Amino acid sequence: MAELLENRSILSLSGKDALVFLQNIVTNDLNNYSYSYNYLLSPQGRYLYDFFVLKLSPDQLFIDIDSISAQSFLQKLTIYKLRRDVEIKNLASEYSVLYSREKMETNEEVIASNCDPRFSKLGFRSIVESSCANKLELVGNNLYMQDKYEFTIPDGRDDLITGNSVVFQFGAEELSAVSFSKGCYIGQEVISRAKYQGVTRKKLFKLVSDKKIAFNDIGTEITDLRGEKIGIFCSSYNKLGIGLLNEEKYLGLDTKIALINGIQEVLILKPEWR
Repeated sequence: MAELLENRSILSLSGKDALVFLQNIVTNDLNNYSYSYNYLLSPQGRYLYDFFVLKLSPDQLFIDIDSISAQSFLQKLTIYKLRRDVEIKNLASEYSVLYSREKMETNEEVIASNCDPRFSKLGFRSIVESSCANKLELVGNNLYMQDKYEFTIPDGRDDLITGNSVVFQFGAEELSAVSFSKGCYIGQEVISRAKYQGVTRKKLFKLVSDKKIAFNDIGTEITDLRGEKIGIFCSSYNKLGIGLLNEEKYLGLDTKIALINGIQEVLILKPEWR
């Protein structure tokens, strides 16, 4: 069974310069992968966008990005492409993104079905023609959300702050979002410095409560039981959440218990992927 990810849009990059153009600005090495997870960073190395890239051929790429960011991301690419032979289109009305626990068979309507590259226990993301999605028996029980929070997987707009977040703190290396062997890209110096200096004080943690975690804005304080700030809240779903915590302060806790916004008690666990 598959679930329609209603908050995703498909963009298309085509033309003889499509692959080279995108390769020069994103964090991952598109030459080595047909399907990959990527960031577009600011020149200061801060998070701007995250997305998946499907390489159909060197001159035909599909981008799976959250719908709210799609148009501004398209405009950003248009600014960067200058005179390159690249045509950028928003195909949100033509294609849909599905999530399933099992791989879908590809055909004329199912363009591709790939395991989410961020973590091996995640399911499959499939790009299908929208007419095909309308004919399928889809489930609506939040398969992706269950997996996202069970495995502590950050998503751009849900968990990171645009223009502020440092993706290395959000597991960019462990979740296969960056390459350290490709050439330069926007923000590359900051990422490389974080990697080779080996100092990442803040890391992602899984938050578990015995009741539904109340809504909190990104950046809401997480404190220890004495009221000392140890990190910030990212997002949550039902009884699970994601937090960005100071690892040294986490290690110093006698019991791995914290408070969100000084109210809700949560157990702190390390993600499986770390």
